[in-house]
Amino acid sequence: MILACSTDRDPNSLFAPESGTLVVDAVMRVGELFPVVRVSETVAANATYDPMAAAVSGATVWIIGAADTVQYFEDGQEYAPIFGSAVRPSTRYTLEVFTADGRTVRATTITPVRLRVNRWVLLDNTGTRVLRDLNRFDFTAPENQIVYTDGLIEAWFDQGTEPGYIVGLFSRSPNSPLLIDTDLIDEADLSRDSSSPPIDTDDGTLRLPWLAIWYEGRYEFQLHRADRNWYDYARSAPIPGANFGFGGSAGDDFEQPIFHVDGGIGLFGSMASDAIQVNILPRP
Repeated sequence: MILACSTDRDPNSLFAPESGTLVVDAVMRVGELFPVVRVSETVAANATYDPMAAAVSGATVWIIGAADTVQYFEDGQEYAPIFGSAVRPSTRYTLEVFTADGRTVRATTITPVRLRVNRWVLLDNTGTRVLRDLNRFDFTAPENQIVYTDGLIEAWFDQGTEPGYIVGLFSRSPNSPLLIDTDLIDEADLSRDSSSPPIDTDDGTLRLPWLAIWYEGRYEFQLHRADRNWYDYARSAPIPGANFGFGGSAGDDFEQPIFHVDGGIGLFGSMASDAIQVNILPRP
């Protein structure tokens, strides 16, 4: 997912036991339309991965819920829903894939409850005092103009029962200058976007790290409440290049990813999200 919620993953990175293993890839977002579903196969470890060649065509794809049954149609290298329908919170959905050669893949997710951040606040550098509330609707508001490393941005929300949270950080200023001295750092190694590993919190607060921000300008912070499938996948199969600046992951190191998929590997997960945009200013 850069962000773990991004679904552009190379099936070669999923540690399949052998070539020809089916891979499914879809993440549902509460309150938004049903996602596209990618169905592919792994290739031999010594073969070059080609997304077009690995894509599985001719499959029958469904996502089935208590009040929604959505059929998919083949659309290039992926499958798209035939009609628009919004993903419901706290709902069990099952993905079913039937390939033309008779193989079947199934996976189930229970979507999280809706996520609404009650307050986005700027704390002092000790994290003990609220300096001001941020404006969730307008990044140009005076309170959302934040000097780099001057204070701590924190989200306050109602704690859910889901296993954890993931933060996505996206620059909306593609040509903005650097905030740091790069004499000891190769700028080619820096990214304007990043994501956290799964984060556990038991008090409904989550603080955003300055170490993940390299450039000035407009940023969008996305807070995601993860279902069990996405949480387990993200903590057991970290995406190369992601997580920088966010610290360690929840849980231990894993020898291979955790897949909650029958008949194949991959990810069929869900999330509930909220976001805010701020403008990061250089230090005087």
